[in-house]
Amino acid sequence: MKVTIPFSEFCQRDTAGNPKGGLTADASSVTSFGLWVNEIDGTDAASSGTVSGTIYYDGITAVKTDTASPSFEKIGGETPTAAPTATPAPTEAPTPTTTPKPTETPTPTAAPKPAEQKTQDMYRLYNPNSGEHFYTADASEKAHLVSVGWRYEGIAWTSPKKSDVPVYRLYNPNAGDHHYTTSKKERDWLMQKGWKYEGIGWYGSAKGASIYRLYNPNAKSGAHFFTRSKEEKDILVKKGWRYEGISWKVVK
Repeated sequence: MKVTIPFSEFCQRDTAGNPKGGLTADASSVTSFGLWVNEIDGTDAASSGTVSGTIYYDGITAVKTDTASPSFEKIGGETPTAAPTATPAPTEAPTPTTTPKPTETPTPTAAPKPAEQKTQDMYRLYNPNSGEHFYTADASEKAHLVSVGWRYEGIAWTSPKKSDVPVYRLYNPNAGDHHYTTSKKERDWLMQKGWKYEGIGWYGSAKGASIYRLYNPNAKSGAHFFTRSKEEKDILVKKGWRYEGISWKVVK
């Protein structure tokens, strides 16, 4: 802001600041000058009869002008300079943080393979004297029966060594033959009829090949027969055996 004050606005004052009268017409005889401010109503600028305040300016220059009254001119779009404020203390630079290292991606592990099921072969033997077929997983029992005249007919099927499907083995001391079932109810009923329970002969599977059960109504011993072969089952049915359904499942 440029403020122009004509020489005619100045007046001579005494040492106490009181006006003494007009200035001399010869401006060249002026050796010093002062600027005073008036109190604004309602402010605390005046204290004990004295007006106090601060005027900030960039410079004072004596110029020749035809202006007869004070003028105020805004220069270059500038805004009035505000009173200087205390320079704030420099902000302490933040301590740099350590950049975290990227987390190493874990190597995916292969899914564990299911444990391989342990199996056992079931041996099939035939007694030519009684007509009974006998099944066992015990190689020693098989060898003993062969030594006393039973015919070994090979591996009947392959069963799991352990499962939730036990096959119960029973013996009829009167007829001298064996029976095999997964039914507790049938096992208990035969025991009531005099059959001897010999324990779990082997185990069946939850799924796999089927074991067919057939009954010979004419036989006195070895009346039941078990086979994995559908062809053998069909032949026996044609010869008069009764098909009683699937007894259990086996691995193969």
